[in-house]
Amino acid sequence: PVTPGQSWQTESTLKNPILGQMKIVTSSRYEGTEVRNGRSLEKIALTIQFQADDEAQDAAEADPPGESSTQAGKDEEEQQGIVGIREQSGEGMLYFDAEAGLLYESQSQTKMKMSIDILGQKMEQDMIMEMTMTMQEPDPSSADSTSSSQP
Repeated sequence: PVTPGQSWQTESTLKNPILGQMKIVTSSRYEGTEVRNGRSLEKIALTIQFQADDEAQDAAEADPPGESSTQAGKDEEEQQGIVGIREQSGEGMLYFDAEAGLLYESQSQTKMKMSIDILGQKMEQDMIMEMTMTMQEPDPSSADSTSSSQP
């Protein structure tokens, strides 16, 4: 069992065909119990850090947007575009129903600063993604009947 204020960390990797391999470090902290919609839920705060592999990071930092570069000498793949992550982080909250053994709700916000170079056109892109997931209990009155009247 964990106590309020106790924290832990997990690491994973994600392979992205555009951005390359990314390391994801999630720091979790147990905040205690909170009642939401009449349910007693365990509240866990998350902080997420993303780190692109060295090659993708080097490409993002080597040729920042706003600086001109020529396409001469670049192969076709390089001319199609380069996307680099300059910064990326996230935070969120999980609400876990320990009695039912399921995740009841999650909320997250991810912030990303990217540099994009397509055919020599460079730009910065800032993005904020917000996501909320809430478990919905099935309505017992609309349960699917398993009986069949097939011949």
